[in-house]
Amino acid sequence: LAEKVADVTVLNEKEKKQFAAEAIMMRNMAYFFMVRLWGDVPYYTKAYNTESLARTNMVTVLKNCVEDLKKVQQDLPWTYADPGRRAVRGLRGGALILLMHMEMWLAGFDDLNAQAHYRNAIDFGIELTTKNDGAYELLPFERYREIFKGRM
Repeated sequence: LAEKVADVTVLNEKEKKQFAAEAIMMRNMAYFFMVRLWGDVPYYTKAYNTESLARTNMVTVLKNCVEDLKKVQQDLPWTYADPGRRAVRGLRGGALILLMHMEMWLAGFDDLNAQAHYRNAIDFGIELTTKNDGAYELLPFERYREIFKGRM
């Protein structure tokens, strides 16, 4: 999908980048779940691939996913004015959280680089909590019900 977005003529360049970033985020989230379930998995990098691939080491898959998503996460918005789009479209906060999860998973399986993965996870968390244009905040426990309200 990310490769096909460039051919859509009704979208402006910003929208094309955003849709491509959403597709890349979803692909990487799928790989994150597959790696967590099965470990090493076939890692397809070519759209419409028809040949069988051997399994790729899970650490390699996750490192590739992190690099892939890091390149495009800034093309995603922090939030939408329309609350109906917030839970169904890719957002930058979700991309950063996915990056944090992948880095933490890598820290557990890539012993030689564990400290770097922990540091990267922290850096993504700092970006999420301090550079989010007011879209995200840590809530005190007393306000936890607001998380489940929706349409806020």
